[in-house]
Amino acid sequence: MIQHKIQTYLDLGTLVPTNTQVGSDVANSEWWSKLSPMFDDLIWLYYADRTVFLNNRFNPNNPSECRENIRRTFGIYLKSRCRQIDRIYDAFMRDFNPLWNVDGVEGFISKDT
Repeated sequence: MIQHKIQTYLDLGTLVPTNTQVGSDVANSEWWSKLSPMFDDLIWLYYADRTVFLNNRFNPNNPSECRENIRRTFGIYLKSRCRQIDRIYDAFMRDFNPLWNVDGVEGFISKDT
């Protein structure tokens, strides 16, 4: 009997959603170009033992269709969260200067006697 876990479907092939499944906003983003080569490894590391939901979309009797639906689900999730992920990625990758953020002053400074 087939186990209905993420690892089972990862063994059948990649779970990385295609560019069509994630849409152009995600496919063209900098964070996706860095994440997509590691996607399967991260899924294996953190989620391999997770059981897949038992419903009509994830039917264990048809493993190839189930794997494609898992990929589609990942794609839908990434599309729906693209704006949030863009902002988080931008915040982490932005240059940070702690001295400017504490002591920085903008504007004109004059000394009157």
